Order: sequence, then C-alpha cells, then structure tokens
Amino acid sequence: MKKNYWKAAALGGSIFSLAVLNVPTVFAANSSMMGVGNINQLNQNFVVSSTVDPTNGDNNPYAVVVDNRPGSTTYGEIFVSNFSNKAGTNGAGTTIERIVAGKPVPFVTNANGPAAMAFSPKGPLWIANFGQNGTDGNVQVTKPNGTSFGQGGWITNPVLKGPWGQAFAPAYTTSNGSTVPAAFFATGAQNGTVVAMFGFSPPDFQTTTHFIVLGSGLAKSGWGANNIEGPQGMAYDTMTHTLYVTDTADNSIRAFQWDGTASKNQGMGKLVYQNGLLNKPAGLTIDPVNGDLLVVNQGNNDLIQLRILPNGKAQPVAKVVLDKTPVNPKTGAGSALFGIAASKDASGNLVVYYTDDNSNTVNELDYQPSLQITGKMQMMMQVNQQTVETPYVYQTQAMDMGKSEWYVPVYYLQQALHAMNFSSTWNGSTLNISTSSQMSSMMSKDIPSSLGDPLTSATLMVNGTYAGIVRKMVENDPYTGKPTTYVCLSDLTSVLENAGISLQLSNDSLNLSMSH
Repeated sequence: MKKNYWKAAALGGSIFSLAVLNVPTVFAANSSMMGVGNINQLNQNFVVSSTVDPTNGDNNPYAVVVDNRPGSTTYGEIFVSNFSNKAGTNGAGTTIERIVAGKPVPFVTNANGPAAMAFSPKGPLWIANFGQNGTDGNVQVTKPNGTSFGQGGWITNPVLKGPWGQAFAPAYTTSNGSTVPAAFFATGAQNGTVVAMFGFSPPDFQTTTHFIVLGSGLAKSGWGANNIEGPQGMAYDTMTHTLYVTDTADNSIRAFQWDGTASKNQGMGKLVYQNGLLNKPAGLTIDPVNGDLLVVNQGNNDLIQLRILPNGKAQPVAKVVLDKTPVNPKTGAGSALFGIAASKDASGNLVVYYTDDNSNTVNELDYQPSLQITGKMQMMMQVNQQTVETPYVYQTQAMDMGKSEWYVPVYYLQQALHAMNFSSTWNGSTLNISTSSQMSSMMSKDIPSSLGDPLTSATLMVNGTYAGIVRKMVENDPYTGKPTTYVCLSDLTSVLENAGISLQLSNDSLNLSMSH
C-alpha cells in the first residue's frame, strides 16, 4: 500500500536520524579490501535537497535515480519524480526534478503521476506514469535533455495496467552466442503483471516496442492512486539476469528471469522473501558493493538489507530506520518511503539515496570514516613559488580505513587566492571563489551532485557555479587557539583543477598557480 493511500505528504516536519536495530549481521564472503556495503555501517543520514517543484509546487517524491552513465552531461546527478500536485492530489504530479547544487530544477514537466523512472544508456529517461486512476501502459520516454519525443514517446498497451515499477536491463550474449536485447521492465499494479519491453527505437517508441509478459497473477488490491497496492519496486541483477519485484499487497519480493524473446510467463515468479522484516515494501535496488537487495518499507519507514543465498532465497542482513515518524497501521499517516537508489563513493563505499514523502526531500545515507589526527606541520603556502602564508596543516588517518590525508585551513587558502587576484567568501559550509568567466567554463561536469553532509563536507563554488565537494573538519588553529575549518587537500586539488587552479604539494610547501 503506497504512502499516498493514507495521506498526501506535507512539506517539512520530519527529522532524519539513523538507528541501527537489533538484526543479526550476516557477513558476506567478501575481501576486506571491499568498501563498506552493509547499511548498519552507514553513519550519516542527511537531506540532499527539497524535491518540491519550484514552478508549480508539485510534491510527494516517489522515484529516485542517479545518472551513472559515463559521458553524460548529467553524470552523477540525482533525479526525483513528484507524484502529487501542489494541492496534494495523488497521481496529479507532472514533474521530474533534476537536483542541482542542492536544489530541484524541473527536468520533465509533462509526466502523468510519475511513479518510477529508469535511464537508458543512450540518454532517454523512461517514466512509469500511473496517473490518478491508473493508465493503460502509459510509459513515457523523454529525450536526454528531458524534452518530449512527441506522440511517439508515449508507450501504451492494455497488457500493462497502472504502471508502477521501472527498471532497465542491458543487452547480453548467452553461453551459446545468441544476443539477448536490451529491455525496460514495468509492473502493472492494477492487473498484477510484470512486463518486458524491447525492440524500441526513437523517435516512435509506441510502434517499435514489443511486449512480453514475464509475470502475472501477482497480489494486488485497490485501483486508484489513493488505494492501490500491488507490484511496485523493481531491480535488475545484470550478473544473473534476474529481475526482482516487491509487492505491497502481500509483503513479498519475487524473482523473474529475463531470457530475451525466449522468456516465458513465469506467473507469480520465484518467491525470494515474504513477511519477516517486510512491511509494505516499495522501492528496491541492488547494493553495488556486495549485490544485496535494499528495500524501503512504507509500513514502518525501515530500510531492509537482504542477502540472496545460493538457493535463490533471501536472508535478512540488517535494517535501519530512515524516518522515525511512527506510521499509523490503519490510516498510514507518517509513512514516508517509496524511492531508493544506490551507488558507490570514491572510496568504494555504499551510498544510498531515498525519497521522504513526509518532508518532500531526497536524502543520502552514507559512510564517513572516523578521523584521527596523527600529526601537524608548518607549511609554506605559495603563489607562483612566492610564500604568502605559513599556516599549520594537520595530517589525519581514517581509523577504520587506514588512509592518511592532509587538511589545510580555509582562511589561509583564501589569503593565497587573494594573492592570485581572486576574491572569495566563506560562510562555514560554502567557499565561493570569484575568478574569470573563462575559468568557470573550464569546470568539468563529471562531478557528483551530492553536496555531502554539511557537518563533514564543504561545497566549492566558482563564479557562483557548483564545482564540487571537499571533506572538512574543525580544529584549533595553533596560531590563535580558535576553532578553524580545515579542508582535505586531495579533494581540494581535484576540484580546483577543474577550475583552472593547480595545487602542488612538495615537502613543506603548497604552491598555487594557474593550470590553464
């Protein structure tokens, strides 16, 4: 049962917290060199952005996806669908938001109660439109820039009633050398189906797309946006060619095999896990670190981690409370969760993004290692080999990851930038550097969009344009004895390089110069 069956989300209110509950931990047979992949080790939970459309007030975020397509102009950015309009009418939302520098920017404006999304590697975004009363297979395909393909971009078919889930499967070659085509999947919440769509080509997706029913007879109840329950979340495992589907109507996760045009109707599929820790399971994704299933519950606002065993069944690994608001089991008041997506940070650790309908936000759950200061030294900060300042810098080591990093004080960095004839402002969380317009245009777009936790990360802007994030910490300045913000040198070097400023560390000096 969707969160919207009980109430439309209201803006604001919910406080985010992380709580690890008493669930037996099951350790995977993974190398210790792997990143953190268990949700009960993720120690930061924070708001990335509001999801309320700034132009028409659409709200009630459902699906969340991250653009992980190399070379994409929106690589690393988060996209969220708004299911409701400003008045709170379920299924009347029309917008997909692109999260840019911590703010929602309209990307698609003509959706129809968008419940799920998935990206094509070639750029188009596919949207499962449920609407207010369900639709006959209304799957919308948009151009890479979010604009419409016209009538050819709307795929309708009565075999798929009330599209709710969405997932993508890349093409692959079987052991006998045959090719299985790329496909998009969708669930029909109103008729309990799981459908594969393939053979599509732009601009006329409506006439080129073929349908195969992979599953039928799945549990369902209700009909419209206010009371529908049935197959919802979807996640595709490229290693086993298995499609996993959650069902809110019977608290289950089921598996379906994708074998291309040879695929058969597998009925209700293979039961992977039912009841137990599931409580109206909605959004579903795969942990990129260890292959576990990650599912969010609408019935209690829990995030559940399930490990697939050799027999195809799932075993609970952990659960985490994402929103502490209690959920009324009769009315659903307080239910927050629908969408979930997962990726890895630069260190290979799991990052979870999820939508929260109680606060109309997209949020991030991630891991930050505990830092231990292992030393400090006085360093010459130079501009074009001329010493400008001689601040102290700190050396740190992540206590549980073992990586050593240098941290430099923001104040003295600003003095060096001033010596390069650049002005800058610092408000405790954002450093905005004013350079030339030419340098701003040099900035790479291949930077993740997450702004990070404001307690441990700082945002860098160049001429008012988002440039990236750097890790930060607060320690006393040995000169003044006062708390001072220090930023991670390796992060700073990478981000400023995109803005045309080179930082070179050599023994006891840090030299700034123009790199272009």
